[in-house]
Amino acid sequence: SALEAAHQRGAFHQFLSPASVLLTEEGQVKIAGLRKDRPEARLGVKPTHEDVEYLAPEQIAGGAVSQRTDLFALGCILYQMLTGAPPYRGGTAAQVQSQQRGAAPPRLSKVATDCPVWLDRLVMQLIAIQPTQRPQFASSVKLALEEACEKVSQGTGVVQHAVSAGPASLLGA
Repeated sequence: SALEAAHQRGAFHQFLSPASVLLTEEGQVKIAGLRKDRPEARLGVKPTHEDVEYLAPEQIAGGAVSQRTDLFALGCILYQMLTGAPPYRGGTAAQVQSQQRGAAPPRLSKVATDCPVWLDRLVMQLIAIQPTQRPQFASSVKLALEEACEKVSQGTGVVQHAVSAGPASLLGA
């Protein structure tokens, strides 16, 4: 929701990482570091060691950032939450960029065998190297997560969920 609101205002986080995701005492998730003075721009500052593993390939290369840049970082955070490690690892931007140019990281369902098919598909879309292969809007990601949570709460099995096409298609949304 926070990314959706920021993106609707033309603002992008640019450095979304686990350190900027906060949990309140009430269990509500908040994102720190969203600022109005970060319009679409090129990476203007050197990322910290903590940030670099969550930067999108186009961002590391010095290209323009967009909502898809933030969604890539969100996918990296989700991947790490489910597997224990970010999909692309390295202490420097060059090391991460080298990993991104290599083989794709293992699918979530191969590492976390209890990961639902819909979540595997969503996260792998989010961490796609090509921005056009990622969901376009945070609202699409939010909708997909809400739909999947509803199916899980209704007791819909993985097979039923997969057969019913799972969450709404993200790339066309």
